[in-house]
Amino acid sequence: MAAVLEADGLTKRFGGQIAVDSVTFSVDEGSVFGFLGPNGAGKTTTIRIALGLIFPDAGGFALLGERRHSRLHRVLPRVGSFIEGPGYVPYLSARQNLDRFLAAEGVRRSGRPRLIADALEAVGLEMVVDKPVGRYSLGMRQRLGIAQALLGERDLYILDEPTNGLDPSGMREVRRLIGELAVKGKTIFISTHLLAEAEQICSHVAFMSQGRLVKAGALDQLRSDYSPQLKIVGTPVASIRELVGPTARVDGPAVAVDLDMNDGPPLLRALVARGVEVTEFTWLTPSLEEIFIAEVGEGFDVR
Repeated sequence: MAAVLEADGLTKRFGGQIAVDSVTFSVDEGSVFGFLGPNGAGKTTTIRIALGLIFPDAGGFALLGERRHSRLHRVLPRVGSFIEGPGYVPYLSARQNLDRFLAAEGVRRSGRPRLIADALEAVGLEMVVDKPVGRYSLGMRQRLGIAQALLGERDLYILDEPTNGLDPSGMREVRRLIGELAVKGKTIFISTHLLAEAEQICSHVAFMSQGRLVKAGALDQLRSDYSPQLKIVGTPVASIRELVGPTARVDGPAVAVDLDMNDGPPLLRALVARGVEVTEFTWLTPSLEEIFIAEVGEGFDVR
């Protein structure tokens, strides 16, 4: 499968601070790639490099196969991007701001109204298209940024913190939009610090911390690297603990143990034979947050 975005040893310094430190990853065509980490981890700087907005100090990158910074203009029309709350002319409406954007891209005047209407409807701003953007709330401006990224058909969508400032309903709508794009075979690259949101929509993830890439891969593969955990709820708990062994963790009526899935059926039969009343016997897979903490550690990403 072709890679639509690649980074090879990307490094960027601002003064004496290393914002991005030898970052290497690739984003496969058709994937929903979550670029994850706390604020200040280097995510936005990496995106700015990939889009040609700033130069790296070392390393290279490729965007839709183009590796030369001087030629990025050839592939950028195929990319819909939204970075850190884009600025708009505050006294112009959403419709007028997006029209200016399309004009700068060279889109014919006759084709702009339909593109703008479709994008604003997709993010739920169709009722305020003529309201000055300066009067928009943070969440509304965030929706407008996503609408800008959605203008027209693109091969790659790069969304930096797309749900920032949105209420739960807005977050749900963004997930729906991303799902619809993925069904169409589009590639979506999402930078976010909201792991629960990413877990619901991403097929691949990369963990950033203090400017470095800690781990990357398919989410299913990352989960498979961790032993499944079996949760057993029943009585008496003492009998369950005796059968599963000393490594079990007891929390009230629940007992949790790391166990090979092939050992599950024999254990269940042994519990029943022992007279244990089993009310729950569930295999648990680690959440994305648990994987992230296991790989990156806890604490604030402050340098």
